[in-house]
Amino acid sequence: ALAVLVTFVFVEHSENIAAFFASVFDAERFKKWLLETLTKIDRDGGWSGMALYSLSLALWEFAGLSTIPLETAAGMAFGMGRGIAANALGKLGGAMLAFGLGRILFEEK
Repeated sequence: ALAVLVTFVFVEHSENIAAFFASVFDAERFKKWLLETLTKIDRDGGWSGMALYSLSLALWEFAGLSTIPLETAAGMAFGMGRGIAANALGKLGGAMLAFGLGRILFEEK
């Protein structure tokens, strides 16, 4: 019953909801900030910036959060080749961390 009510409210007021989020969240300003930040990390950090990104992505992956926005941003900032390499290292690191912790915590005795 609650799902039907929520769906009804969303359908009836979708324009108002979209207008509210558009007023709170400026997508263009966020895109500009994200690209500037990632470009600065790439320019100033070089390989250490990529390593920091890979470590951050590993922790993000370990937490079970969606990685698509981060992976896309890395491709825009680092370029295709370096972005793929940084994403692969980060995703592999997060998967290894989750697997290792799972083995330790859920080991049968």
